[in-house]
Amino acid sequence: MTPREIMRAATGAANEAAPLLWTHLRRAAAEAEAGGRTAVVHGATRLSYADLAARAEALAAALLATGVKTGDVVSYQLPNGIEAILVALAALRIGAVANPVIPIYRRKEVSFIVAQARPAIVFASASYRGFAHARMMVELAGPSATIVSCGGPRDGAVALEDFLSPHLGSHAAAPDAHPDADALLLYTSGTEGDPCSASAVMGPNRLNWERKISGSS
Repeated sequence: MTPREIMRAATGAANEAAPLLWTHLRRAAAEAEAGGRTAVVHGATRLSYADLAARAEALAAALLATGVKTGDVVSYQLPNGIEAILVALAALRIGAVANPVIPIYRRKEVSFIVAQARPAIVFASASYRGFAHARMMVELAGPSATIVSCGGPRDGAVALEDFLSPHLGSHAAAPDAHPDADALLLYTSGTEGDPCSASAVMGPNRLNWERKISGSS
């Protein structure tokens, strides 16, 4: 059996009938009480389940309009916050592979990740804790990927507001991701200098972790 087949057998038949993440999110957004209930709190900003679903759906539509396809990698170097949640949900919505990059990583680690992951698009902070992540991404990934700057404009990058605003109120013209689609591409620090990668398969009920590929470790 392959690692994927072993993982699916281990999770059991109960997961087969459980809803996917987006099924749960839509259900919560549609229910009168849950739809108005707070889903995300970040500082003074609050999003209801309905707002979260609508914004993530609009961002998914924006990804499709940019040419992102099922299986493409969507990288994001963002602090924990609403933008990171929206990017992850939007990628999962269209079957793209979400690739969060730790904000403390700099040129050495990021250049390795970009070269291996080959993202179709990258979201990065205009400035976070005094460092211009979006500027770095323009230099490292810009020639081959669209760069979206979050929190302000950066030369060579599209501001998140400009990227998203034409699609507000839109729905992604794509079916939901298949339950067995790769969902996440994660990197750890690695033991010999280069980051180590692992992918995750999106199971019917949860993200079933499966080590698939690795860098130098």
